[in-house]
Amino acid sequence: SGAEKLFGWSAEEMTGQSIERLFTPEDREAGRPRREMQLAEQTGRAEDTRWHLTKGGERVFCSGLMSYVKTARFRGYIKIVSDATMAELRRRDESNAIIAAARSEGAASGAMKDEFLAVISHELKNPLNLISVSTEVLARMPQARESPSMQSALEMIRRAIRGQGKIIDDLLDMSRIRTGKLVLNLEAVDMGALAANIVETAGADASSTGLKLTCTQGDEPVMVRADSARLEQIVWNLVSNAIKFTPSGGRVEVRVSLDGNFGRLSVRDDGQGIEKPFLSRIFEMFGQAPSRALSGKGGLGIGLALVKQLVERHGGRIEVDSPGLGHGSTFTVWLPRFQYPVVASPPEPAGAEGSWRGLRVLIADDTVEAAETFGRLLEMDGAEVTVAGDGERALAAFERAASEQAQSGQAPFDIVFADIGMPKMDGYELAHRLRALPSGREVPLVALTGFTRADDVHRAQQSGFDAHIGKPLSIGQLTATMQRVLAERRGADGDAAKDAGESG
Repeated sequence: SGAEKLFGWSAEEMTGQSIERLFTPEDREAGRPRREMQLAEQTGRAEDTRWHLTKGGERVFCSGLMSYVKTARFRGYIKIVSDATMAELRRRDESNAIIAAARSEGAASGAMKDEFLAVISHELKNPLNLISVSTEVLARMPQARESPSMQSALEMIRRAIRGQGKIIDDLLDMSRIRTGKLVLNLEAVDMGALAANIVETAGADASSTGLKLTCTQGDEPVMVRADSARLEQIVWNLVSNAIKFTPSGGRVEVRVSLDGNFGRLSVRDDGQGIEKPFLSRIFEMFGQAPSRALSGKGGLGIGLALVKQLVERHGGRIEVDSPGLGHGSTFTVWLPRFQYPVVASPPEPAGAEGSWRGLRVLIADDTVEAAETFGRLLEMDGAEVTVAGDGERALAAFERAASEQAQSGQAPFDIVFADIGMPKMDGYELAHRLRALPSGREVPLVALTGFTRADDVHRAQQSGFDAHIGKPLSIGQLTATMQRVLAERRGADGDAAKDAGESG
């Protein structure tokens, strides 16, 4: 009666039938009923916990014991089962609750880690920015321009700044990838031209260590579908790694070519090489070959892990090959080719010299020393600079200048640069307050900050900023951004005036 109640079959319906009738199709296909009988016959008993089928096709979770019986009158199997369906469903619910709690805790932990890295990045980039701006001020002094040794020292400082900034950015990018917040702006990118520019820039690093750095590409452009900033990051990591682990007098060769539906980039060096057992682990996070770690040039082991993640996010692949220690290594990247008509890139922006002449600039930054140094740098290029130590002072300076310029009809400032992380009134609030002023609606606003996550950029745009520049600052990037936002604002003003004239 218990079996009839559990499975729905009557004794008459089951008599003479195989027990396989009670097993699920997948268990029957896997031969589990027969194996259960064999085990019971060999050992005397076979315990199991599995899903069985009822007459109506429903599944019940049963805990069972099959025994083998052999007497003078009977030879066969006896199976006793108990319904454990409710217990199994409760167990599943508990397991799902535990998994959900773990996922929630993991997500919270990931968010905290992401926020922690963002704050650490901001705190590290502020002093790095001061060093960078001070270096540019020194480079413009007559004594520095006339001293080759000072120019050489300044270039070494620039390289160190770039290296430290790269480590901070790599950490942040790994966090963005792991939390799914890294967004790629895919477009047509000339892989050969980009690689050639990086090789030219890295030439100073190579020549300072006695290396020969070359870039070879075919006559046909190798256009790939990529995010140009991220592709630059990929190539820069591979080239700088090759330079780092190649001794004086060695060679680093960069080659770009077409390979079917892919663009192919290889970076080959005849330097330190990689032990064979470590080749499969070279792209792991914090992974360092023992020889590289002991060389004192190992870094944190982030760069190659980031490169692999970025390449795969582009739909490409990366491979490494090395004959062994002392025989160099070759890193090869394949990225999908861009298959659509290519639009020519806009011309490069003009250089920094004289570009700032006559511009009235307001700088708001609570790191006053860095802001004043930044101001002196722009004044050297002809700008009129006002520095404010926080958002409230910047707003007051803007309103004061607006009052003074009210009669002339001129804007208080031609451009405003503002840090984001300021006390009392942060950069977001300052932007809101400026945009609420009649004289502040059209002034170009540029955020200068160590907070460079996608969320930070989006929030800056929502607050009224026209552009977002991460620290440490580059005078070339500042100049290009200034020229772009001024051109965009002037273009918008011209369109508005044209529309007003047509409607009049």
